[in-house]
Amino acid sequence: MVPTKISGLIFYLLFLFSFDVKCQLLIDNPDSLTNSTEIISGKDSIDKKNKQLKHSPDFYSGKEDAKEYYTDNSAFAIAFVTSLLIPPAGFITTIALSTTEPKVRKLDIPNQKLLLNEQYMEGYVQKATRIKAGRAWFGCFTGTAFFGIAYLMLYKI
Repeated sequence: MVPTKISGLIFYLLFLFSFDVKCQLLIDNPDSLTNSTEIISGKDSIDKKNKQLKHSPDFYSGKEDAKEYYTDNSAFAIAFVTSLLIPPAGFITTIALSTTEPKVRKLDIPNQKLLLNEQYMEGYVQKATRIKAGRAWFGCFTGTAFFGIAYLMLYKI
């Protein structure tokens, strides 16, 4: 037991020393402190907001319609079944499902004329891809949980 307590104490002391060195570097160089406050103040977030504002109202309309109309649950079913049968294969399948965009025929777009609107389609597909990924991961976790419960019931661990 003694070596673990000593190694824990050494780790704690090294952590405190490294924290002290970082603080000392900030005190010695006040310019680095002002640069870090500029970063913390949100210049990056302002740039991100400006990028978000470049999208048209059609883009946001597409995202809202995807929330309402995209109903394909095949990603959930595939991830659930593969995770239920073989959890590592389910994990790999889920990664593949969550990184691919849904097919156009499965998008369930309310008005077929909107397929021609590029901004609308970009927003719709972006949101549908996120929904598909969420459903795939939920199916993976659910299938793995069912596998674990079945395993515990069969082998009574």
